[in-house]
Amino acid sequence: MPKRQTKQKEILKLEVDRQKSFFTAGDIYEKAKKEDDKISIATVYRFLKELKNDNKIHSYLCDRKTIYSIS
Repeated sequence: MPKRQTKQKEILKLEVDRQKSFFTAGDIYEKAKKEDDKISIATVYRFLKELKNDNKIHSYLCDRKTIYSIS
């Protein structure tokens, strides 16, 4: 089943693509929220999980926090 491309996903993708180093879901959430205040942290986590499952980003556990980097 094809994935829906929503405005929120476009905003999140843009924010992830802008990252130059490691980032957290909170980093993406804070930046995306400025573009669309209806984006929830749950949406960010679902989006990052989708990217991870598609091997577009990597996730790491560091001090019991998940951080991400672009593949």
